[in-house]
Formats: sequence, structure tokens, C-alpha cells
Amino acid sequence: MFIGKLLVMVIFLLTFCAGQTAPDKLLEPDSIGVFFYLDPATQTLKRLPVEEWAWRANDVTVHGSASPFRIAEDKPTFVVKTFKAEDAEGIRLFQFRVKGDSRRHRFGRRTFKTFTPDQGTACNIVKFGESSYKVTPEAPLEAGEYELTTYSGQQQLPMTSRAFTFGLSVSGR
Repeated sequence: MFIGKLLVMVIFLLTFCAGQTAPDKLLEPDSIGVFFYLDPATQTLKRLPVEEWAWRANDVTVHGSASPFRIAEDKPTFVVKTFKAEDAEGIRLFQFRVKGDSRRHRFGRRTFKTFTPDQGTACNIVKFGESSYKVTPEAPLEAGEYELTTYSGQQQLPMTSRAFTFGLSVSGR
């Protein structure tokens, strides 16, 4: 009799606890302004490495010929958490030119009186979860070295001197 009551109690608790599981929730980054690669196989976020850049003339330069973070798909998806919704408008993706032991991309064009920032590679930027955004290039990317960053303000200047980098090695190209 005792075992029967115990069995009923265990079944009741298991049923009650199973009903208390949280609904599926998107995995969002916990750090603001940090870019993550969304792995399509595991649906996990993998943090992109941060590299310092230098601004030389009209170029952004990062030391080293390749990012330590490598991916193989030509339309990767990235996720970034922003401080405010307007910051998502400043997300930029650039392809580097490798020159010797450094990577460079055009920052913009400066004339005597004006500066026109480079807009980078066109991306779809959509809300992801409560305070994050999913960033996916509109067209397939070519094999090469890339940077994700966030621009801010009317002049579209980088918010930080940090480059979130990755290298793309697409098979068959």
C-alpha cells in the first residue's frame, strides 16, 4: 500500500513538473555590441574574435592576414545585442583586402570638405528575440576575410575601434 501511494505521488510530481518547463526561447547574447555567429547545425552562438584596428587615410587596417575564426557557408547568420534599437541601423559588414600581413577595407571617401562613409556589404537585419538582431548578407559572400562592426551618428563613424572578424572558405569556389 505504501509503495502504491509513493508511486502515485511520483507520477503526480513528474506530471506537474513536466508542465512547468519554460517555452522555447531564442538564445540571445548576454553582452551588448558583441557579434556572434549563429551555427546552423547546433543553433548555438559562437563569439567572433575581437581585433583592434587602425585608421590609416581612408582605410581601416587590422594586423594579421587572416581571422582565427573560420566558417564555410556563404550566407552566414550573425547575432548582436544592441543598447537601443537605433544602433541596429549602424551594423556594417565589410570584406577586407589582404595585403601582406594585414587586412584592409575602405572606410570611406574624404574630400576637402566632405566625408562619405562606405556602407559595406548589404545585409538583412531583423529583430531576434527581445533585444538582439540577426544579421545575414543579402547575397552569398565570396571566400575571404570579413569584419562586422557598428557605426553610429550622423557621420556614420565606428562606435568602437574593435573589429569582429571571420574568414570565409566556401567549398567549390
